[in-house]
Amino acid sequence: MFTIKTGVIILSTILLTSCAKFVPPTGGDKDVTPPKLIESTPINKQLNFRGKQLTLIFDELVDTKTLKQELTITPESSGRYKIKNRGEVVELDFEEDFADSTTYTLSFGAGIKDLNEQNKSDNLKLVFSTGSELDSLKITGNAKNLFDKEGLLGATVAIYKMSSPDTLPLINRKPDYFTKTDSSGNFELENLKSDTYRILAFTDKNGNKKFDNKKELFGFVRDTLNLDENKNGIPIELYPYDTIAPKYKRYIQREKTYTLAFDEPIFRAEVNFENDSIPYTIIEDEIRFFKVGSPIDSLQISLIVQDSLLNSDTLRHKITFREADQRSKQTTEPLRITLTPANSSPITPNQPLLFSFNIPLAGIDTTKLTVSDDTLGTVKFKTRFKNNSRTEVELLLLNAITTSLVIEAEKGAFINILLDSSSVFKLKNPLQNSNELGLIAGAIQKDDSLKYGQYIIQLLNTQSNKIAKELISKDGKFLFENIRPDEYSIRVIVDSNSNGIWDTANFAKGLQPERVILFRESIKVKANFEFRDINIPNQ
Repeated sequence: MFTIKTGVIILSTILLTSCAKFVPPTGGDKDVTPPKLIESTPINKQLNFRGKQLTLIFDELVDTKTLKQELTITPESSGRYKIKNRGEVVELDFEEDFADSTTYTLSFGAGIKDLNEQNKSDNLKLVFSTGSELDSLKITGNAKNLFDKEGLLGATVAIYKMSSPDTLPLINRKPDYFTKTDSSGNFELENLKSDTYRILAFTDKNGNKKFDNKKELFGFVRDTLNLDENKNGIPIELYPYDTIAPKYKRYIQREKTYTLAFDEPIFRAEVNFENDSIPYTIIEDEIRFFKVGSPIDSLQISLIVQDSLLNSDTLRHKITFREADQRSKQTTEPLRITLTPANSSPITPNQPLLFSFNIPLAGIDTTKLTVSDDTLGTVKFKTRFKNNSRTEVELLLLNAITTSLVIEAEKGAFINILLDSSSVFKLKNPLQNSNELGLIAGAIQKDDSLKYGQYIIQLLNTQSNKIAKELISKDGKFLFENIRPDEYSIRVIVDSNSNGIWDTANFAKGLQPERVILFRESIKVKANFEFRDINIPNQ
């Protein structure tokens, strides 16, 4: 019989049931234990698996929000899949069957976390085979940056079956197997099938599992690998590898300047004028032409541009300056001057000063330049252009200064090709005496194989990793004088073709890049101290 008491109990039960929801527990010690996999279908290392759904059961509620980004499947499954999170149960539903007689490895990365504290289930893997055997071969190694010799975190190390019928060039294919490097650059590829492979590595910034020019570092193992046993300790060095020439993007037309913009910085350019000729400058990714005098209405040019990795492209273009518009005020870019070293920065004895200009100069009036020393008074000097575009002027001192260098310029000391002149300015740089400086000297161990090459030797500031000084040596000997107290290291580029720059690889021809040697020992330069007889191994 229904009573009021019975009704209250039933109503209370209904309310409790309908309002029940998960509430994270409070109090107690913080949970630091990651989720533990207690059951899976297929089980780890199962053979002859035929399903299209994978199921993982954990010992607690899990978060899978980042699983899609973290999960790697090798070999990559051809079909798409959906992830279903049912609390402690995670299901992966694949649209297509897995390939026959293939061992698959699922690496979950940091994609499985507990719901409360977000503890990551690191090193979680699931391995299964669709055949009667489990592939068990392994490749290990290390990937590092060619220039600083540091291990690369998160670089993709990819291997490709040479027996594959895929006709795409290797560098444009997705790999058969791949993995990511750890914080030390170490990598491990497991459960591999016996086959013949090529090994590539790249910093896969967009996650498409293919190397993209201009944006990513690249490296490869030169020789084909016949994998019939485990291969350990394979080294790979990564470096810039851009095989695409600079591409013209747009032009900027003004009354006195005409600019061609490209998609990357221009290392050098060769301009051939078919009729008249005018001055031009190269600044970063732009080539700027200047209207001087009364050139003809349009100038046809052929242009060869080259980037720092020596990729070149040829372009034909017609230059036409914008007509003067009397109704609107034409703006003229002012002449800007940059001094190296900067104003007030200490300079070393015999150090030349470099003036850089944004617009080519028509001339220099040295009668409007005064160079002096606080102690000696007037100092003799000479100037010279450092580049063909006349945008860099070097000022060389003919007398040694003793205290500080003072440069005073009257208006019109520098005049650019647009007839704009420099304003009055005064610069003062204190002298850093030789007894406050140090010296670094030594040699690279002789390499008999380098018959026609040379060495580019760079003194690096350890703190900033920037080049403090650089020189070219034919015999491997080096001498850096007037070095400011600081901590340094030495980097050597083995310039095999003596072109004065580092040359990257040519993967199509199987050619590795020019070698880079890093002398890791810290050189702590103190005032009036010399480091001589530094011996750098040639390796």
